[in-house]
Amino acid sequence: MNQKELEIAILRSGKKKDDVIKESGISKKSFYAKIKGKVEFKQSEMAALVSVLGLSKDDIIRIFFTD
Repeated sequence: MNQKELEIAILRSGKKKDDVIKESGISKKSFYAKIKGKVEFKQSEMAALVSVLGLSKDDIIRIFFTD
């Protein structure tokens, strides 16, 4: 997972992290553990973030499948 790319996607969305967390249904504690790379995002959480942030296929690859 590429934290920097996820941070950029959040900024591009114009949403605050707290809003992204709430809209995605991921707990705050879990989100921050995952964004720091301590735990991986589940497929359902990735799907929720794709929806909330309006990510493209290229965004998905850059964020979730590269370091």
